[in-house]
Amino acid sequence: MDITAQEIALTELHESPWNPRRHFPQKSLEELAESIRKVDVLSPLLVRPRDAGGYEIAAGHRRLRAAKLAKLAEVPCIVRPMPDQEFLEILTIENLQREDVHPLDEGEGYRTLMAQTGWLADEVAAKVGKSKSYVYQRLKLAELIEPAKKAFLEEKITAGHAILIARLTAKDQKEALGACFERWGERDLRSVRELARWIDHEVHLELSAAPWKKDDETLVPEAGACKACSKRSGYIPELFPEIAGKRDVCLDRACFHRKQAAHLVRLQAEAKTAGAPLPQLDTYGYGERKAGVLKHGSQWTEAKPGSCPHAVKGVIVAGDHIGQAKTVCTEKTCKEHWGGSASAADPNACWRREQAATARKKALKTALLTDILRQARDKVTALGREDLETLALAFFVDIWHEHQKAILRIEGWEDKPGTSHFAVAARRIPALTNRDLARLLFSLSHARALADFGYGYGEKQRPETRLREAAKQLGVNVAAIEKAQAAAEAERLRKKKEREAKTKKTAAKGNGKAAPAKTYPEPTCSACECTESNPCIDKGTGETCGWAKLDRKTNAGLCTFCDEKTKGKPAGKAVHSSAQASA
Repeated sequence: MDITAQEIALTELHESPWNPRRHFPQKSLEELAESIRKVDVLSPLLVRPRDAGGYEIAAGHRRLRAAKLAKLAEVPCIVRPMPDQEFLEILTIENLQREDVHPLDEGEGYRTLMAQTGWLADEVAAKVGKSKSYVYQRLKLAELIEPAKKAFLEEKITAGHAILIARLTAKDQKEALGACFERWGERDLRSVRELARWIDHEVHLELSAAPWKKDDETLVPEAGACKACSKRSGYIPELFPEIAGKRDVCLDRACFHRKQAAHLVRLQAEAKTAGAPLPQLDTYGYGERKAGVLKHGSQWTEAKPGSCPHAVKGVIVAGDHIGQAKTVCTEKTCKEHWGGSASAADPNACWRREQAATARKKALKTALLTDILRQARDKVTALGREDLETLALAFFVDIWHEHQKAILRIEGWEDKPGTSHFAVAARRIPALTNRDLARLLFSLSHARALADFGYGYGEKQRPETRLREAAKQLGVNVAAIEKAQAAAEAERLRKKKEREAKTKKTAAKGNGKAAPAKTYPEPTCSACECTESNPCIDKGTGETCGWAKLDRKTNAGLCTFCDEKTKGKPAGKAVHSSAQASA
């Protein structure tokens, strides 16, 4: 192999059609041309002879263009005969190692190299000294829709934005590109992290929550099985390093919804064949009512199989978790799930009970984790003081308002009503001892656990899990705290039952049962039984009564005339409007 160094005329040099670099910023070319005018081309171009005559450039395309701008006649070159594969390796790898190569060109270069050599992505990664995730993400950029490529080349979006968009279907890419510039209702570029959150919320669909089998090829035959589909994050985990091993999401919403609809049709057909049609359920208790679809809370409530004679299997067709089967009770006279006739009269009673139970469960969890955090922080020893005050205040500002309130309670910092949490922290932190400052930092680092709903976390990364592990490492007996809270809650429920039993016993009549609260179809005075549509009328003045007291749950109340009588005031001579009309 003869390698020679020589000056070659620019007219004899030809750019390689395989060159992955397609974009050469004009400003940087002009700067290089100015440098060449002053000191000439310092680094020779690497070329190989062409069969058609002249030379093909392996390295130095940018220098050639700048030399033309500087109006040089010839440039120094190293001539080296090379077979296609060796030439392509040098052309791609050498060009892509430069800092100013655009990511779009970089991805196209990897794609060309793989097509010509038969290499896999991990082999390319080893050759160029990059991670597999990096190479996969650059390759994906080639699938950007044209408007997204244009925005990327014009530097309206960054490489981070482009990679997030490129991982989506063409239809979703268009929507995500628009979302890049919609922030807080204004035309303002979202950060990469904000765009990732938007995509996770608006586009990604959790496959783990899908009710059909992931290896079912017959549900939608043309789409195939989810398990073998390339349009899910688990197919190429290197392309989704932020969720690899934690979640598997579907990237094709249209396909997901087709399978969802097909699964519903299959379930209903199977139920019809079995002679037991499935009730159709809506998980939302509000919004427009659809014919044949039962609203949660007012028309159905969740039940355990066999928990009552009315428990049946239904399927969710609207709201969250569409396609999932659920055992429900729809019989409002059921005492087990609806509380009997009282709930039948009040369709929202079941919903209110569920809301109260959820709120209580959340309160107990927050109290438990607050206790764990309080005991764990007491185990923390002193740290160095330098910059810790500033760090503590920065952490405090960064956490949510509710977390700030929890920290103030744990630290025992109370202040005048209306004083901002920041002002309290800014005044208190400088007065802390080293030990108390270290404890505050520990509390701040685990504050997110106090309102941890598990969204966007793997189990090991959840704030609650990390708090529990940190507390155990510091010697806190987490199990004892849980046991104490469970005992306190059991005692609270026991006392509540005693109070309810005592109330029932007091109100019992003859048969020992509590007298049910009397309810009325419209607001009614329990003393004179006047109503909203048939009020009392003062014969002397012609004035009608109003409501002094009214219970909206039972519609029982006391009108203003009867209320004045109970206070010993003259109420005039009053009759119902119907009586006056007949007089």
